[in-house]
Amino acid sequence: MTSIKGMSMNANGCVPKDLNRKWKISSKRNYIRQDIISTYEPDLIFLQDSDILLRNICTWDFSPKNYQSVGDKAAGILFDTSTFTLCMDEDPKANIRRLYEFITIGKKNDLNSEILSRMEAVILQTKGPSKKKFLCISFHGQNKLKNEKKIKIFKDFKSLITRYSSNKNIPVVIGGDFNLDLSMLSQQEFTELLLIDYSKLEHRHKKIDYVLTSAAVASRKHSCEPIDVLRVYRKQFS
Repeated sequence: MTSIKGMSMNANGCVPKDLNRKWKISSKRNYIRQDIISTYEPDLIFLQDSDILLRNICTWDFSPKNYQSVGDKAAGILFDTSTFTLCMDEDPKANIRRLYEFITIGKKNDLNSEILSRMEAVILQTKGPSKKKFLCISFHGQNKLKNEKKIKIFKDFKSLITRYSSNKNIPVVIGGDFNLDLSMLSQQEFTELLLIDYSKLEHRHKKIDYVLTSAAVASRKHSCEPIDVLRVYRKQFS
């Protein structure tokens, strides 16, 4: 199987104050989104705040890539149809919800607004002679919560996805804006789902965007690096 390039993107992310006024011009924001995708040509994109891209992806030209979209405003996934086939025989998001309901029978803990409504999940199969299936999940963590609450939500999310992945015996790849610096957590949190860390850009206050994978996926050669969106913006519109 050839290497696969993925990207996690908050399609409506925060902007430093010195660019905020100009950045609000929607045509410029759309240009930057298209420019980044066209430049890097990812096979798979994990989106957060994704309604803009999901609405417009069919009208934008990313040749030779041909993206199909799944998801809604909170989280979505774009995948290149020349690389992946969407497996329609199973609805992982609905099944994860049923697993959650089974686990929480008789409990007051309600993760619907904190996890289930803020994620998108699909099963994709690679094309070619060596077909592989992956559970792909995009997640957008809530921002206006105390750090302790964010950590609990992440642990519950990780536990739920790990259990589902194990039950189905399928490797998982997660991309998301967790609104939480996962690199600050204990390494014991990443024994089943492995965190692919990276170096923070200087202008970023902290790291909140991450990719996590099953050990089987992480055992392959991989790397992760941040994309400097502001450099692209200044280059085009300064």
